[in-house]
Amino acid sequence: MTVTLEEIRSVREHAERLYSPQEVERAIDRMAADITARLNSSNPLVLTVLNGGVIFAGHLLSRLDFPLELDSL
Repeated sequence: MTVTLEEIRSVREHAERLYSPQEVERAIDRMAADITARLNSSNPLVLTVLNGGVIFAGHLLSRLDFPLELDSL
């Protein structure tokens, strides 16, 4: 299935914002704090799904201040 540039622009123009950027940042902060509390001494393997998860993973990983391994699917 090929998606045209016009279709992409149309979806973006008609999208409804569910959360503000500030709300998203606060949610990521909370997630990072919860993950840190549970995994900060375990050197976890973090897997991200390419394309859809890359940007989110970057925001989350920058808040995790402990050793971890990263890979992608």
